[in-house]
Amino acid sequence: MEPNEQTKRLHQWIQNSWKSLLEDCPEMATMAGEAGHGHRWSDCSLEALETRKQRTRQNLSETGSASSRLR
Repeated sequence: MEPNEQTKRLHQWIQNSWKSLLEDCPEMATMAGEAGHGHRWSDCSLEALETRKQRTRQNLSETGSASSRLR
């Protein structure tokens, strides 16, 4: 994989992670100045927490896979 392609994938991963964070934590989005999230509160239900935990594990797995390809 070309370095340029790796950079694009990294940027896409960062963008997706940021979008997920703003969706999960609308208060954080408001503090960061991101419009469009001020009408909601964070969902702290057990189901939502489990969903975020699974997404975090997936992101960490993808990060580990990506970093091993960079070596």
